[in-house]
Amino acid sequence: MRTKKILALILALLMLAGSLTACKSAYDNPNDYITLPDVGKIFITSQEMKDALDEEIESIREGAAGTVFEPLSDEDAVIEKGDQVLIDFDGTPDKEGLSDSALEALSGENYYLTIGSDSSKFPVDYTTKNDNNSENDDDEVEVIVEGFEEQLIGKKAGDKLTITAKFSNTYNSKSELQNVTVTYEVTVKAIARITITEDHDLEISYTVTDNKDDVSDILLPVITTEADETTEEPETTEEPETTEDPDSKASETTGESDDTTAEETTEAPDFSELFPDEDEFDVDFEKSDETAFGEVFTVDDIARYLIGKHLYEEFAIQITVPEDYEDDDYADYLGKEIYFTITINDATSQPEWTDYFVNRYTDTEYETASKYEEHLKGELRKSLAYEAIADATVVKEYPYDEWEIVYKNYCEQYLLEFLQEADDLSSLPSLNDYTPGEIADLVSDSDYDEIRTKASYSARESVKERLTMEALFKLFDITLSRKEFKERMAEEEDSFDANYFYYYYYYGILTFDQYVSYMGGEDYFKLQIKYEKLLEILPEKVTFEDDAEGDTNSDSTVTTETATTSTPDEA
Repeated sequence: MRTKKILALILALLMLAGSLTACKSAYDNPNDYITLPDVGKIFITSQEMKDALDEEIESIREGAAGTVFEPLSDEDAVIEKGDQVLIDFDGTPDKEGLSDSALEALSGENYYLTIGSDSSKFPVDYTTKNDNNSENDDDEVEVIVEGFEEQLIGKKAGDKLTITAKFSNTYNSKSELQNVTVTYEVTVKAIARITITEDHDLEISYTVTDNKDDVSDILLPVITTEADETTEEPETTEEPETTEDPDSKASETTGESDDTTAEETTEAPDFSELFPDEDEFDVDFEKSDETAFGEVFTVDDIARYLIGKHLYEEFAIQITVPEDYEDDDYADYLGKEIYFTITINDATSQPEWTDYFVNRYTDTEYETASKYEEHLKGELRKSLAYEAIADATVVKEYPYDEWEIVYKNYCEQYLLEFLQEADDLSSLPSLNDYTPGEIADLVSDSDYDEIRTKASYSARESVKERLTMEALFKLFDITLSRKEFKERMAEEEDSFDANYFYYYYYYGILTFDQYVSYMGGEDYFKLQIKYEKLLEILPEKVTFEDDAEGDTNSDSTVTTETATTSTPDEA
C-alpha cells in the first residue's frame, strides 16, 4: 500500500541507525539543511489520484490472486473435475467411543473442496495429524476418504446427498479414524469453475511418448496459427504420407543406409531421460517465446491448447520436433511427431474488481467496490500530499554525521544481502559467519563499489526523508504527549501478545522489550505516531484538482524541484 511504502523508508532509517540519540542535532534543526516548499501551493492533479488509485487496486487484486471463490451463475451447472465447491457436511462414524476431536473432524460448514486435487484428503483430524507429523514429514499421509470427491461429481448447487466412505488404514497412525466408515450428509452450497484464460499463471506437469496409440483417447486436434489467426485442423484417422517408407527420413537424417537404420532406431534415447515424467514448470502467457520441454518448442506452441481448459484437466497434444533442432539426443526424432500428455495442476489469476470481491475478500466493512474506492481515495489523499511535499523539498546540505551513520549501516546491510545471494542462503547471514579472507573471495572490488554507491544513495534518501518529516512536525506543531505514547505502547503490547508465535518463529523474539528494541526502540514508535498525526492534517493543507473550484493558475502550484545539493563524500 502507498502509505505503508512511505513509512517503510522512515522505519528503515530507524532500524538501520540503531540509537538515534547520537544524531539528534541535525534533526532538531532540520530547516538548516532543507527548504520545504510552500505547502499551500502544492497541487495534486486528478490524473495523479487516478494513477494512485489504479495502483492501489492492482495491489489488492494481486494480493488476492488464487484465493477468490466466485460461484457459477448457471443454476443448472453440475460439478466437474477441477471445480471448486463449497459444502456443509456432517459425518456419522460406524465406530463408537471416538474422542471429541475426532468427531469434530467429521463435520464442517462452508468447507472449500477442489475436485481432483486430492483434497479429499479430507476431512483432516488436524490435532492428531499435526502431532504425528511434527517430527517426520515423510510419515504424513493426508487422509482422503476415498471416493468422497467422486460422489460429488454431477451434483448441482443446492443438492443434498449422502456419501459413505471409509478412512484408509494408512491414515494418520495416531488417529482413531483408521478403518472407520463414515456416513456423511452433504449439502452443496455453491460451485466455482476455473476456465483458463491468458490472464492465468499456470503450473502444469506432463508425460511424453512417441506412440500415438498411448494418447489417442485424449489427443486434441492440431491447432495452427497463421497471420495471427488461430485455426483448428481436424484430427485425421490416417497417418500422413503413408506411401513414404517410415525409415527413409531416419536414413536421410543419419546419412546411413537402410540396413543400419533399424539398428540405430532401437538405440534411440530413452524418453524417460529426455522428458522426465511428471516434470513441472510454470506457464506465463506473457512470455510466449520462452522455451520449454527441453527447448523442443516454446510456451506459445502449447498456450493455444490451454485456453478454455479447466483445472486438473488432462489432454494430449502433438508436437513436431523441428528438422533443424540442434541436439544429438533428438537426432532420431527430427521432423517426427511426439505426444505430450499435459495436466493443469494450478491456475491463479487476479480477481475482477467487483462488489462481490470487495464484500467477500477484502478486510473492510464496505460492501461495494465504489464505496471502498472512496475510502481508498481518502487514504491516498494523505500519502499523495506527503509525497508531493517531500518531492518538492530541496536539500541545501546533508548533515555529514547523520548521513555517515546511516550510510555505514546500509553498507553492512547490502553486503550481507550480497553474501546471502552469493552463498544461496535462505536468510541474511551475520558478518561473524565469515572471515575477512572468505569475504574477499566472494566480494570483488567492483562489487564493493556497487554496494557503496547503493548505500550512499539510500542514506541520502533516508536522511532527507527524516529531515522533511521533522521540518513538517515543526511547521504544523505536531507533538506527542506522554499519555498518547503510553496508550500506543499498550496497544502495541496487546498486538505483540496476540502475534507472539509469529515474532518468535520468524525473528526469535521472546519478550515485548525485545520487540521494541528490534523495531528501533521507543523512538521508532514516537516517530510513527507523529507521522500518523501529520498525515491526518496534510490533505487540508494542499490542493487537489478534484476539490478545486474554478481555474487553477500554474503560478500558484509547486512542482518537484531539481537542485544541486552539497553531498557527503562517499566513503
